[in-house]
Amino acid sequence: MKYLFLIFILCFQNIFAKELILASTKSMPPYLYHNEETGIEYEIVNEALKAAGFKKIRRIDVHFRRGIILLNMKEIDAITSNMANNLYDQVKHPIYSSNLTLNYIDCAISLKENNFQLNNIKNFYNKRIWAFKSASKIFGPKFEEMTKENKGYTESFDQKRQVKVLLRKRIDIAISDKNIFLSRLKLESSKKDGKKLFNFHSIGKPTKRSVRFLDKKIRDDFNKGLKTIKNNGKYKEILKKYKDLYSQEC
Repeated sequence: MKYLFLIFILCFQNIFAKELILASTKSMPPYLYHNEETGIEYEIVNEALKAAGFKKIRRIDVHFRRGIILLNMKEIDAITSNMANNLYDQVKHPIYSSNLTLNYIDCAISLKENNFQLNNIKNFYNKRIWAFKSASKIFGPKFEEMTKENKGYTESFDQKRQVKVLLRKRIDIAISDKNIFLSRLKLESSKKDGKKLFNFHSIGKPTKRSVRFLDKKIRDDFNKGLKTIKNNGKYKEILKKYKDLYSQEC
């Protein structure tokens, strides 16, 4: 019996001694600054893993389609993602989504001078729209129907040029997380009040974020770590650190 207990302890220790490989989407301030290894989402996930006992965490930079391939090949252990992204159904192995880590605040963004009224999906049909990849699958069936019928609708992984293209009036609406858009705006514009040039329209509930794991036990440990940092104040401390960069509504 003593030996069985010892084996259990050794196996338990090995789980946390092993390097955990975590994939994240490409650098998107304020959620993730790859060069600086910081950002609100980065720190929440990292602190939750540390609270769960994981010491060795290696991060790699991928877009989600590459992430699906790596999950299929079991070359990564986990990936940060939108909870509602059903494209991960393509993964051949069981994957386990964590509890909510934080929300992305996705908005329809237009130039204030245009005075668009975007409180009804019908008002999107005749607009030139640039959205983030997979947006058509996130905002419900009516929005998805619009994306199929509107020839001016397009999606892209790379959102870096959204601010510039919208300012130059080459599109009518940018669909983006508000905080990512405003972070890009700070880099693209020298105007301190550049935010006042835009209207931010709500297009649904905030987009829930989570971490998807190949191993159910690791997912469960992560959830415990996430609960720990919410209870001990660390989670609130991270939100406070980024309060000027993270708005929680459109």
